[in-house]
Amino acid sequence: MRLAVDLHHIGLTGGVERFSAGLVNWLCAHGHSVTGFTYAREGAPSRFPLPPELSLVYYDLSGEKKSIGPLRKRLLECGPDVFLSTSSYNNVLLWCAVLQSTGIPLVYSERSNPDTIECERWNRKERQAVLWAVDAIHLLLPDFIRSVPGALRQKVHCIANPLGIDTLPRSGQSRERSVLLSIGRLDLLKQIPLLVEAFALLEKDFPQWDLHIWGIGPDEKVCHGIIGRSGLEQRFFLPGLSRNPQEQYATADIFCIPSRYEGFPNTVIEAMAHSLPVIGFADCAGVNALVQPGLTGLLAREMTARSLAETLRGVMADAEQRKRMGAAGFTFVKKFAPDVIFQQWEKLLYDISQSAQPKLKDFPNVHTDGEEEAMWHATLQNALDRKNVLLHNRQFMRRFIRRHPALKKMLKRLLRLNR
Repeated sequence: MRLAVDLHHIGLTGGVERFSAGLVNWLCAHGHSVTGFTYAREGAPSRFPLPPELSLVYYDLSGEKKSIGPLRKRLLECGPDVFLSTSSYNNVLLWCAVLQSTGIPLVYSERSNPDTIECERWNRKERQAVLWAVDAIHLLLPDFIRSVPGALRQKVHCIANPLGIDTLPRSGQSRERSVLLSIGRLDLLKQIPLLVEAFALLEKDFPQWDLHIWGIGPDEKVCHGIIGRSGLEQRFFLPGLSRNPQEQYATADIFCIPSRYEGFPNTVIEAMAHSLPVIGFADCAGVNALVQPGLTGLLAREMTARSLAETLRGVMADAEQRKRMGAAGFTFVKKFAPDVIFQQWEKLLYDISQSAQPKLKDFPNVHTDGEEEAMWHATLQNALDRKNVLLHNRQFMRRFIRRHPALKKMLKRLLRLNR
């Protein structure tokens, strides 16, 4: 197959970039011709290895109407059988505009929790219009199908993320100290301060345990404040970013992910691959789809420090339970092996390339059936007719900032200084 894939910004270390790089490496290694599109500056190095045979096209993500024609021309020169848009925001609107009239099928891979996309990063109305227009919808978890209108669910394909790191063997030697581990951004979504508070409630009963938290973010000061008030600086460790997380997994005893919600939390399957029991919250989407309570870990009933502490207590006190859960998790994650996951992707892309009848080929002159479909049609047409397809016409300041990348960088620096 000839494939085109949106790689986003190859210079970043995000989950979208890591998945996309892994997929194109596998596809190229299995004989497919792949062109990657990136909005990184031309010549920028990739944070994740890319195959030498991959063709790279650099594009403008401003969303301005004038960028659509040149990008469409570059895409047509590649002659792909199918185009894959990976997105956690509304970037797919740009590709809807580019693919309009080309006849190239569009697979839309949603890389986050649909509730987050609809309520925080985009909006439900435009998202559903795009779901109507694309040829296939990829979601990370079956639970996310509920966010797709019933009339469109036949287009949904659920494929999990692949296990993305090598697994280090665990040492068979006993250690003097046991480690409760968490890895992730220190921000509101991840709720790391709740874990710090939970550990402070447990520390007197478990003097041989330490808490290791790897990551950076705005909640770092909050965590240090809780640690300072507890007077237990020798039991808490916040070393910053981890470049080799497998080393942390291999020396830990329990993994905890106290997030409010997730898309597909890679750290959960990475921890299970290292035979760690996983503790999270029952109401956390993403985590509750992967952790099997009592088998591979436990889920706290309430999203509070006290509930989390009580859930951790039993696992911290029972080495045999940790061993049993770790072994079950190790078996469970075998289905996330890269070959298993990427074969599913290969089949999906091939099937769509062979059978799709793209709506965007004749858009806006396509037949609509019923009020709902007419609404999706009108919503998408309004979006593609905007001066900037990624922004509403009333968002003047955002449009101005998009045209001036240096100003955007300056504003980000000012925001970081004011935290």
